[in-house]
Amino acid sequence: MSIYDAAKDALKLAQKADNAELVQKILDVQAQALDMQQKQFELHQTIEKQKKEIDSLKEKKKYVYEEGHTWCINPERPDVKLCPACLNRDGFENPMHDIHDSSSHYCSTCKKTFV
Repeated sequence: MSIYDAAKDALKLAQKADNAELVQKILDVQAQALDMQQKQFELHQTIEKQKKEIDSLKEKKKYVYEEGHTWCINPERPDVKLCPACLNRDGFENPMHDIHDSSSHYCSTCKKTFV
């Protein structure tokens, strides 16, 4: 049973009891429940729209392995080394960190090292 339905049932009881103050409070609760339901619907719509935008952005990007290495790069930003494990798993760019005195890079998200 939804909040709105519960308030509707309570309103019927309050009207039978002839309690005007209680009727008004229940009407306020119903209005707030409808307001919350509308906001929830709007948020759901926003989330769905953002998911579609993210999927669209993922499809547009073409990642490649940097020649001679195991990490990926985005051709639009070739200076940033990307973790191929995280990229394959999540689809998000996780920049890796240089390991000093080495040609390796470390991903702080998945804790893997790539040469």
